[in-house]
Amino acid sequence: MSRLKRPRFTTAKIEGCWAVLDSSDTVVSRHVSMAEAQKAGYGYEIRGTQVEPVPDSSHSAWFIGPGSENADVFMGFVKHILQDYLHWRQNYFPTDPTIINSQQKREHQLWTDHLSGQLEYLLKELKAHFPTFSPRYLAHMVSEQSMPAILGYFAALLYNPNNVTSEAAPVTVDMELAVGRLIAKMLGYKPEDSWVHLCSGGTLANIEALWVARSVQFVPLMAQEFCIQNKLTLIIPTANQTTSDIKTISPKTLLQLPADIACGLPEHILNRMVGAKNYTKSDAYQCWSDFLETSAFNIASRGLTSVLGKLSLQPRIFVSEAAHYSFRKAVNLLGLGRDQLELVPVDQKYRLEMTTLSAKVRQCLTSPEQFLLAVMGILGTTEEGAIDPVHQILDLKQEVAYSHNQSFWLHVDAAWGGYFRTIFPQKEPILDRVLLPRDTQPGIEFVSQDIGWNDPSVTQAFTKLHQADSITVDPHKMGYIPYPAGICAFKDARIKSLIAESPPYITDNKVGPYIIEGSKPGAAAAACWLTHTTIPLIPEGHGKLVLSTILSAQRLYWYLKEHHKAFLWYESMCGLESPSFFTFFPLNIPDTNVVCFLIHLGPQNNSLELLNQINETIYRRFSIQNAPGDHLLAYMQEFFVSKTILKTSNLPHLAQELGISEIEIQNQGIFVLRSTIMNPFYPMAQEQKINYLRDFVVTLHQQAQSVLLAFPQRQS
Repeated sequence: MSRLKRPRFTTAKIEGCWAVLDSSDTVVSRHVSMAEAQKAGYGYEIRGTQVEPVPDSSHSAWFIGPGSENADVFMGFVKHILQDYLHWRQNYFPTDPTIINSQQKREHQLWTDHLSGQLEYLLKELKAHFPTFSPRYLAHMVSEQSMPAILGYFAALLYNPNNVTSEAAPVTVDMELAVGRLIAKMLGYKPEDSWVHLCSGGTLANIEALWVARSVQFVPLMAQEFCIQNKLTLIIPTANQTTSDIKTISPKTLLQLPADIACGLPEHILNRMVGAKNYTKSDAYQCWSDFLETSAFNIASRGLTSVLGKLSLQPRIFVSEAAHYSFRKAVNLLGLGRDQLELVPVDQKYRLEMTTLSAKVRQCLTSPEQFLLAVMGILGTTEEGAIDPVHQILDLKQEVAYSHNQSFWLHVDAAWGGYFRTIFPQKEPILDRVLLPRDTQPGIEFVSQDIGWNDPSVTQAFTKLHQADSITVDPHKMGYIPYPAGICAFKDARIKSLIAESPPYITDNKVGPYIIEGSKPGAAAAACWLTHTTIPLIPEGHGKLVLSTILSAQRLYWYLKEHHKAFLWYESMCGLESPSFFTFFPLNIPDTNVVCFLIHLGPQNNSLELLNQINETIYRRFSIQNAPGDHLLAYMQEFFVSKTILKTSNLPHLAQELGISEIEIQNQGIFVLRSTIMNPFYPMAQEQKINYLRDFVVTLHQQAQSVLLAFPQRQS
């Protein structure tokens, strides 16, 4: 692939003002001063969504490497960053006097020695951290960080930008907005029409999405109140596209307007004021703004209790029972109450069950006592990595719009799964069946299945993602970015005017007025920007990395299903023999790259208590159990897994498969092992004849035998 040359921008004085010119001498923008023009020219490339094609390479170049294989490259960049930063300090007003002289530095020696000792202690303590960079770590949703992410974070960290405003972060705020446009494009949103920004993580993004959904939902009621007070005729469409004067529409129908219609009402009112009342645009805006402060339906001013009391309606929010606990935080913080959050059962694949959701939505829309605030879909549940049928939720949304003349806000929590969208082409998101050859060594075949990823429901969910009203994504998960880096994405940028809070000490309106957070690290924006401009969010870039993790998870699934084949090979190599009195039981073929499984003794051993004890014991052998304040080193731990206790409503089906009590599993839940296969090095290791996933299963098999032989309760 040929490397495209980035256009260069220059400044020139033209017709009394300073202009930014591109490589063809076309005027890009005009400015009052040369400084403004130079700044604009410098930042111009940040503003678009076009990125240079990534040079053809394996993604092995994108990481330091589990054995620091790219250490020389990484150290070179780190040294360059430090030298550049220190040089910048030294050359800022170099004629200023030296503040810290040699005598003072000599007097600092005792404190410097103390710092050195404390630093050494810190570095030693950090060795107790989990080796998340290693392919041997198959536990939580954390892995190796990409090299550009670390370098971008480290470089901006030195400058300590606060991305609440460009007054405190003149460069990284623009980078954050550029990242927002890149993420919007990845998700299928139109970058010019959407609002996408960075936050601390998925929890805050989910809270913000529900906050915005609540704010948008009450705009039509305020608009109706305004039109009644000002005797203004305003014809608007409702959910089924019939049109009526807003003054005649019922409150519940207004509450259930589609988000795009609700967001457009303030502008619609201003235009009508200019046309029907002969107001100027500024006078109309002032009239609307003054009214909002007194509106009986202004949630921000009157409070939720006051507004709901006038309506005699209670909100409902529907989400999968596999949802992240941040939704419980959200309804608590927003004053909605946990009673209003209804959990929808999941099916056998741990995806939201659509028949139940459909019934709940229709019941809510027809109830005289309830209104539907939002439906939450999940692309990548925290425990199982499952993909909810977003496409079917959208079909339901369209159906009730025409049958009930009501709509609802759809938020998708894609904190885990958002970056999986890079697998798909951005224009035609269609994925054909993807296969890897069978995993073989000379004369040995470990699995009898082709390894692929082609679930139509999963593909369609990602295909329709761009129709959601808001989306959560976590760059610090599958984006391989350092913490903290979350994304809150809104399809319609007009929501900003509905939630804005402008403090008097911030004069720009790029980020701060429209987000929940105040201060936040510009380093996260720099990390995302450097990563996504060097590893583009396309199938040929980041998508290659994501797809490799999906196929590695599929490979682990089949190793677990057919582990006896792998272990028999191992035993024959070592001259060992052992009875096979157990099996590994994966819960389901993974939708993404999270594999949940357990050790099962067979239908003759139907004690749930024994099963949970055995699996918890296995977990302890694949983790470091630290007592409080006792930090054990991870060097001797060969592999790591995580765990969870499932308590979802679909467990009776699992109980039948395992031959255990349905009543017990519903009351106690079931202890399962959980492996997140997001490490980028598994395919590369196999090229070097190291099969970490197979070796993990072999070790798991050995440990399971050891544990089971020690359990006297086990039936033979």
